[in-house]
Amino acid sequence: MADRHNRDLDRKPGALPEPIKTKTVDSHAHLELIHNSEPDSPLIKQTLEQAASVGIDRVVQVGYSAEQSIWSVKCAESFVGQVVAAVALHPNEAPVVEDLEKDLKIITFQENKNTFNVFSNMNITPECVSFIGNLNGKDSLEFISFEFDLLINFFKSNHFLILLSSKTNAKFRVGFESVDSDLNDLIFSEKIKNYLDFKMELIKYLKLIKWLI
Repeated sequence: MADRHNRDLDRKPGALPEPIKTKTVDSHAHLELIHNSEPDSPLIKQTLEQAASVGIDRVVQVGYSAEQSIWSVKCAESFVGQVVAAVALHPNEAPVVEDLEKDLKIITFQENKNTFNVFSNMNITPECVSFIGNLNGKDSLEFISFEFDLLINFFKSNHFLILLSSKTNAKFRVGFESVDSDLNDLIFSEKIKNYLDFKMELIKYLKLIKWLI
């Protein structure tokens, strides 16, 4: 993926420098700005191999927005030992809202309740759903207690998240076509695979809907 400015994508790579004598770490890298690709793509692998050939055997891949941070974590998971992810939210990328904690809620599905998720402190696990389909987890009950203007169901297929979404009070829902078509008001194709493309498409259609009404 590239950033929202698409900078560096058209820049021709320069010649590789002379190898350094001591193996070292690139402490602040943005691999997503070099190639508009998935974090585990052969292009990223090639770039890491080129870096290693001149003595840079590890890189710290830095995310400065939610999209870039997610990309960075996936890249680190794909290239263990070569890439370490640093996640952050730059002030220029932060949403301008009076109370972000109040207006934005993120909940993720975790198979194991002890698993740490860097993007959310609210989780739903299999233990949060009773055998008759009732939600009983603290985070789940807190999440459905809010009234949302927009609920983004960013998952392809997950029975627990489908149940959670169906019980959430939201004025408008968006999600993917693989999920129950009755659940979402705006449905996106499965062909959208990265967060940045999804965000851009979502903004485009929300602006169109706002204009129509």
